[in-house]
Amino acid sequence: MSSHKILVAVDPFTKESTDEAIVTLNSFANAFDYSVQAASVISPDRVLWPEDFDESWRDSFQQIGEGALKETLEKGGAPQSWNRVIVTESKSSAKAAAHALVSAARDSRSDMLGVIAFQRPNHWLGGFANRLINESPFPVLIVKAKSPAVTKFKRLLFATDFDDADRAGFAKAVEMARQAGAKLVLVSVLIAPPAEVIESSGLIGGLSNLDRFLKKQEIAARNSAEEWMKAFPNADVEWVLFYATTGVSDAILTICQNQSCDAIFMRSSSAPVAAFLLGSVARDVVHRASVPVFVMK
Repeated sequence: MSSHKILVAVDPFTKESTDEAIVTLNSFANAFDYSVQAASVISPDRVLWPEDFDESWRDSFQQIGEGALKETLEKGGAPQSWNRVIVTESKSSAKAAAHALVSAARDSRSDMLGVIAFQRPNHWLGGFANRLINESPFPVLIVKAKSPAVTKFKRLLFATDFDDADRAGFAKAVEMARQAGAKLVLVSVLIAPPAEVIESSGLIGGLSNLDRFLKKQEIAARNSAEEWMKAFPNADVEWVLFYATTGVSDAILTICQNQSCDAIFMRSSSAPVAAFLLGSVARDVVHRASVPVFVMK
C-alpha cells in the first residue's frame, strides 16, 4: 500500500499522444511510492454544454469522459491500479478548472498534483498547466507529453541559491532520492559576466574586482553546500557549482543535460509573489526542460 497519493490531470480528448508521459508518471509512482489517481476536468468549453444544462445532461457527459479517460490510460499502458475520477466544472476557464482539480486533490487527500503538459504556440505551457502550478497549494509534477519517457529515476537535480526557504525542499529531495536509490545533484549557479562586458563597462578594478567578488561567492556557496549536506551524512549527494555568463535557467538546463539527470526539483519562487506567480527562473525551467520538473511549494 503506497503511503502517498498523486492526483494527475489527464486530457482524454486531446489529439496529441500522452503515452510517453503516462510511462514516466508510472515510473515516478513506482520509484517514490505514490498511488495514482488520474483526473479529467470536464467544463463547458470541452463538451459544449448548453446554457440550460441539467444534472442528467451533465451525468451523461461524465460517462463519456470516464470512457475516454479509461481508453487513454489503457493506450498509455497505465496499470489497472490507477484510480480514475471525472471532475466537472460549470465555468469555462483555466482558473476554474485548476481550482476544481485542487478541490478534488483535497477531497482525495492527495499529497501532490501532476499534469501532463502540452506546449502551445505563444504560451509557455498552456493555460491550464500554467494556472495549476500557480494556484496549487500542493507540489506539482510537470511531465511534458512530447518528452521521452523516463523509465528509471537515477539522478535528480535540486537547484538552489541556498535560501533558508529551500532547506525543507532539499530535505524532501534527499528523502525522495534515497527512496528511489538515486543520486541527488545539488546545484548552485553564479553569474559571471563575460570579460569583454567588464572591460567595456569602465568599472574601477574591472576583472580583478570581479574575480575577488566571485571567489567570495564561491566560498559562501561551498560553505552552504557543505552545511546542508552535513545534515544528511549518508545521503548520496553531489554538489555542482556552475559559473554562468547568461541566465540561471540556462545553467540549470545545461547541468541537467551534462549530468544526465532524470528530473529537476526546485521551489516555485523565493520572491514575495510566489503565491501568485511562478518565479521567473522556475517558469523558464519548466517551460524548456525535457525532463519532468517537480515544483515545490
